[in-house]
Amino acid sequence: MVHSVEDVSCVFYTATGYLVALNRKGNQMTKIFMRTVHEDNGVSISFGTEKDIPYWKEEEKEWIDEELNCSDDTIEEIGDSDDIEKLLDRINKEIKE
Repeated sequence: MVHSVEDVSCVFYTATGYLVALNRKGNQMTKIFMRTVHEDNGVSISFGTEKDIPYWKEEEKEWIDEELNCSDDTIEEIGDSDDIEKLLDRINKEIKE
């Protein structure tokens, strides 16, 4: 999720058409996370930054309160904005699976 236009310095489309926006402020890298949610109709994958994690965890808490099973859902760091090529390779690999 891009939080403002000022945050974005690099925008990429992966081979499958997904938009990936990465930001950098000075020399500070941005960690990129992948969220995997197992739903009734399959698996949903989304990508975000550390800013997205609190929202994802709150959403998971709501699902648990609704007695939905979230035991297989994950949030994992998959790369950072310092190595764009490696990050894009990882994203494309995850999308293909």
